[in-house]
Amino acid sequence: MVNRISEADFERPTDIWTYRARPDQDSTHELGVVDGDTYELVVDLGFRTMAGIRVRAMHINTAETHGVSRESDEYQIGIQQTQFVREWIDDTIEYAQSAEDVPREWPLLIRTERQTGKYGRWLAELFDWRGKSLETAIINEFGDDYISDG
Repeated sequence: MVNRISEADFERPTDIWTYRARPDQDSTHELGVVDGDTYELVVDLGFRTMAGIRVRAMHINTAETHGVSRESDEYQIGIQQTQFVREWIDDTIEYAQSAEDVPREWPLLIRTERQTGKYGRWLAELFDWRGKSLETAIINEFGDDYISDG
């Protein structure tokens, strides 16, 4: 006799998914950082399957560096935020290279709800292997004016 299993026998998984990631080396942007809230990453999907994706930070909205005057305050702050993200990712890579319990080829973790924003970017949060959030670091550095509804 075969036991039948129905969907009711399982708890529904949460809508949050966590993946290992690294900056996309083929990106035209340094360390895959397009600006303070957009990143080009390679994500480990498991079973030796990887995908190159563009990620949009889920809970922050940094100053623009595209489509605004280079003389504007917004552009100048956006450049500072972009550089801050590059330094955060670089520090995370450096940590991963020296830590024994971190896979060196995957220095980042992303958490996503498997949804994309209006420009087709995956909405996600970036973390290092110590659990430190890039979004939190940006807010701590630049203030909570950059928090968005997600």
